[in-house]
Amino acid sequence: MTTETSQKTTSLAATTNPTTDEHKDRDTGTDAAAAAPLDDATIANLLEAIGDDADFLTEVIDTYVAGAVDLLAAMQRAVAAGSAADLAWAAHDLKSSSSNLGGLSLAAVCQALESGARMGNLAGAAERVALADQEYQRVRGALAETLGR
Repeated sequence: MTTETSQKTTSLAATTNPTTDEHKDRDTGTDAAAAAPLDDATIANLLEAIGDDADFLTEVIDTYVAGAVDLLAAMQRAVAAGSAADLAWAAHDLKSSSSNLGGLSLAAVCQALESGARMGNLAGAAERVALADQEYQRVRGALAETLGR
């Protein structure tokens, strides 16, 4: 990673934090952007943070897509093995990276998985991992549209 890429990544992390309460429904505490695969404000903040650098945006999204596939597979393996700790780790990682790119509904599913796993509760985890995969497919499609692919 170049110094310029490192600086952009640091700037990106500082300016995109879609997990704040402003993205939550005030009455229910649920994700208000659940219907959309990506949060427009987060994408706008991301583009501003990277100075509309299309090459860097492509690099960030490609890295996210490759990592998300690995994390979803890790979550499936963790559920199959009954490993709450491994599930919590993978769900946390996918939650964070998805939030940074505006995939708030996917992040919410991952938050539920992480919370349950941290309490040692794997009941319904396989179904939530399947839901996370469905949400990821929506996010991936929306990110591809963002890149014009």
